[in-house]
Amino acid sequence: MIIRIIQGLLLAALLLYGSVHDIRTHTMPDWVWMGITGISFLGIRLCDLPSMLLGAAAVLLIEVPLAVLLKDRAIGGADIKLSAAGAFLLGWQKGLAALILGLTLSLIVVPIVRRIRHEDSRKAFALVPFLAVGMMAAYLI
Repeated sequence: MIIRIIQGLLLAALLLYGSVHDIRTHTMPDWVWMGITGISFLGIRLCDLPSMLLGAAAVLLIEVPLAVLLKDRAIGGADIKLSAAGAFLLGWQKGLAALILGLTLSLIVVPIVRRIRHEDSRKAFALVPFLAVGMMAAYLI
């Protein structure tokens, strides 16, 4: 139980840092997703490993083709690495739920914010904060 609390606090700290960094610079340091991958091993049980690997693979199978096919770079490399690390931590069911929640939230919030700020709809936006919300929600469920 205490390991899960420590893992959750570390996850929240890493996601908060990655989100703020993405908002400010539209980049995320590699050590954020590496840290999430690292904390995945806290209290790991061998029976959890197949779900963790499947989660990371499923997210990669969804996001990598999108990044390649969409020429306007709708999904960046940092977003893909963060999503895969999160799905590895969460397992395939919660990992996919986190991805769906984060992407859905971005589809709802970003157009509203852009309309309020009168911004161009083609302008890049920080996706990490939305993925972070999805991951924390999935982690806490």
